[in-house]
Amino acid sequence: MVEYKTDWKTATTNNVFIETISVDTAEKLGWFYTSRSQVLIYFVPQKGTIYCALFQKLRIILQPKLNQYPLRRIQNDGYCTVGRLIPIDHYEPICHSILYLPQEDVEYIKGLQS
Repeated sequence: MVEYKTDWKTATTNNVFIETISVDTAEKLGWFYTSRSQVLIYFVPQKGTIYCALFQKLRIILQPKLNQYPLRRIQNDGYCTVGRLIPIDHYEPICHSILYLPQEDVEYIKGLQS
């Protein structure tokens, strides 16, 4: 199974958001812990970059040092999602592969955001 994430902020922050708590008010764990997928596809639209990582490898490498990364709370309607910000240069070596869309596709995607 494959889990897909799209992150519009990574292009400006250079961080990957790893969700550790999905709903803080219900103490519901985030996808980093609960996903049953084998593969995580993490798409950064403005850069046209697709990061492909194996969940097992992500957990083995990131779990022991998650607390070293900045904590972020994202306010939603009545609850917060909580996660860690992993610098992209720490995330890339964990990835199985990184794909790059053609520049004309990236420009098209950027136009959608306007």
